[in-house]
Amino acid sequence: MAARFVGLSIQPYNDLEIVNGGLRLVTEAEAIGQHARQRLTCFKGEWFLDGDVGIDWLGRVFGGRPERVALGEAMAKRCILTTPGVSGVVEMRTEFDQSSRGMQITRCAIETVFDEEVAI
Repeated sequence: MAARFVGLSIQPYNDLEIVNGGLRLVTEAEAIGQHARQRLTCFKGEWFLDGDVGIDWLGRVFGGRPERVALGEAMAKRCILTTPGVSGVVEMRTEFDQSSRGMQITRCAIETVFDEEVAI
């Protein structure tokens, strides 16, 4: 039996999407893309049930030098590729923000097990 991917629609700014007075559900490729995006925004130690979940953005990437962008990009790709239903990273663009000494993912597209490309 194939896995079914379903979730509540959460917009890029982490707001639930309400359509006609009710919460909108996402399925299949859209749900996989949303799950990958949520995993990217989880900082290591943020989830109280498991301190190992998330990416160590604060300890290994943010506040550092531009050379850390490559490490941050590798960590982000690993996070995405280990998301259930993701079959590949099609494109990822990152840049170093000198003023905040942090990394920003400006564009990311993934391929899902449904042979659909999704921007996250």
